[in-house]
Amino acid sequence: MKYLNELETAEAVSVIVNNQTLAEKFYQRIYEGEMDLYLSDKLDCFKNGCVDYEIGVYNRNYFRIKRDDWGCHYDFLTGVEECIRCFCSSERVEKLAKQCRRLTQSNLFMHKVKQLCEMFYEDELKPIVEFVEECSMAIQSKDTTDTNLFDYVDLFVENYGEDYYIEDDGRVFRVATEIK
Repeated sequence: MKYLNELETAEAVSVIVNNQTLAEKFYQRIYEGEMDLYLSDKLDCFKNGCVDYEIGVYNRNYFRIKRDDWGCHYDFLTGVEECIRCFCSSERVEKLAKQCRRLTQSNLFMHKVKQLCEMFYEDELKPIVEFVEECSMAIQSKDTTDTNLFDYVDLFVENYGEDYYIEDDGRVFRVATEIK
């Protein structure tokens, strides 16, 4: 008998994806960490209702500036700059955001900010969704070699490693806790 937190990373991934309860908890942990926390925190940088979006796993995602006016575009640029300060970003996004800032008083401003919006989605939001989708597929197909799962398994085991143990025959049990 071994606790989940006593297993090597590859062994832990194998046990987790081959057990329905653990696989569901594992996916939920990945989803919450990436979509409910990280992606949501990025989206919270955009104030004044300047963006319209639908972003989810296995979804027809879109991300756009809500209104076609200077103020909304300016609020969007400010949101991107806040996101860069809080989370960093790709060099492409940083470079274009700086260019947009320099163009605030020009007739090219709104055009460049629309390009920034597309680039921000492609570089900063879409990869998060794709990561969660890839993890979901790996868990569903029981792919124990997917390196995306290895990124999260240590955190998962840290939180649940003492709650589950594995018998020598591979059966997984949850540790009973005493109720006082």
